[in-house]
Amino acid sequence: MNALGFIETKGLTGSIEAADAMLKAARVHLARRREIGSALVTVIVEGELGAVQAAVEAGAAAAERLGQLVSVHVIPRPFEDTENWLFPTPENDTPPRVPVADPSPLRPVSRKKSTASSRTKKATPKPAPVEVGRDDSAVVLELLRESQNGLTLEALTNQSGLEKKKVRLALKELLDSDRIEKVKNLYFPIDA
Repeated sequence: MNALGFIETKGLTGSIEAADAMLKAARVHLARRREIGSALVTVIVEGELGAVQAAVEAGAAAAERLGQLVSVHVIPRPFEDTENWLFPTPENDTPPRVPVADPSPLRPVSRKKSTASSRTKKATPKPAPVEVGRDDSAVVLELLRESQNGLTLEALTNQSGLEKKKVRLALKELLDSDRIEKVKNLYFPIDA
């Protein structure tokens, strides 16, 4: 589809007149008519861009003669999702299928005598929190001051030789103290 044309009118008569004028004026076809409520009706045509523009102009003039024109719009080369939203197909309306569990026969649960040791879980040690030293922040800030175009987290990690976690924490500390700023994925020093 090359283009979509929309004409919104107050009332059914204006929409019929607009649709008739659009179909006579250019090689387009009527895609849909939507009745919105409060007597508002939208007529949608589709076709090549030039034809849709000519058709919408003719339809707008016809609806305006009746005093029922509300708005007009042309969308050249609509995105596929826009088309799917405007013109839902049965494939688009059906919810995704949920896999059904395999109806295999159930097995009885064996009852073993449990001991206290089998019920307790082994404690897994949590990693120690990474602390940022003042020199980590200073290293990161110095690298940012040397760079004219800003640096990403990855570039700072590579150039500083520090762990990514330490660089990230240093950046957070510098951001919180308003010594650097972030634009998209680049970090820049703030010169005071």
